[in-house]
Amino acid sequence: MANTYKSGYLALNKTEARKNWYSQVAHTYNKVRPHYPQELISHGIAIAKLPPDGIILEIGSGPGTATTAFAKIGLTMVCLEPNPIAYQLAKQNCAIYPKIECSQAASPG
Repeated sequence: MANTYKSGYLALNKTEARKNWYSQVAHTYNKVRPHYPQELISHGIAIAKLPPDGIILEIGSGPGTATTAFAKIGLTMVCLEPNPIAYQLAKQNCAIYPKIECSQAASPG
């Protein structure tokens, strides 16, 4: 049993495995994940004292669930997502927001 656990753990820690583990559920997550209330987003911006011309760096944006909530306020964001499917979903979900830049990031090796 310990060998199975150890080999599974090591497999998950490989760059490709970490980058793609989310792929099987990315479309479902995109459809069913509740969105963040705008009140919560506004409160976070106030706490961070983010100026209107500030830029947010989002690491691990997934399909852009939080990203779109910030984009609705008109903030500029640079979003990095290593998973290729989640990255494509983020690009699609954020396409109508000109201040959002989505990039597919490499996983740390």
